[in-house]
Amino acid sequence: MSQAINAQSAYKFITVEEYFDDYKNWQKLDKVSSYTYNADTKTLALNFNKQDGSTCAMLLQFVLKDAFRVRFNPGKVEQDYVSHNTASVALDTFEDLRLALESEEPFQIDVKERHR
Repeated sequence: MSQAINAQSAYKFITVEEYFDDYKNWQKLDKVSSYTYNADTKTLALNFNKQDGSTCAMLLQFVLKDAFRVRFNPGKVEQDYVSHNTASVALDTFEDLRLALESEEPFQIDVKERHR
């Protein structure tokens, strides 16, 4: 959608047709403009330049070697994402979850630069 979703309408039900009704006018993100990788938290932040000149970020948080969480809100930069999970999740933070799961099945991520 072209704008960030406000808190009042975040969980308002809309039909698929309503959601995609104006898709041709949505703001589009081009290729990733930059990224950061935090080896301690195993989080990759992909940064994008938006059409209005501002930036936004998508987070990929790796819990296990074959499980990750994607977080994306076009109105947020990396620092805007909170580390606490909702009350419905057993552990308070994603980091607590990652560390608990990793203690049972350790893994690492190798990051290699690819130059064009």
